[in-house]
Amino acid sequence: MVRAQTQNNFIYGELGRTSLKSRRVVNVIRYWLKIVQLDNTKFVNKTYSLINRNYDNNPTYMSWASNVKTRLQSISLYEAWVNQGVGNVNVFISLVKQRVFDMFVQNWNTVIND
Repeated sequence: MVRAQTQNNFIYGELGRTSLKSRRVVNVIRYWLKIVQLDNTKFVNKTYSLINRNYDNNPTYMSWASNVKTRLQSISLYEAWVNQGVGNVNVFISLVKQRVFDMFVQNWNTVIND
């Protein structure tokens, strides 16, 4: 048990854990992959296609899909967005986890050093 005044960054460093935000990014990308692999007749896929068309027509349109695109760009996996899918999902998710973890550690080191 730690005091309420203890900064989260020290807890993450001590326990070797990542933030819930990092885990959420991985889960969102995993869900996106499931959607793009669905049959085009599924309602979820049709809705996703509509959101994508709105985003293509208006790049300032903020949606769940634009958030996925931004996340993939931030971890240097934009090619998955361009292709709207990947070959091996398990390998890709492992790569996403590693990159998200690496970015978290880099940010953590920056905060600790400051």
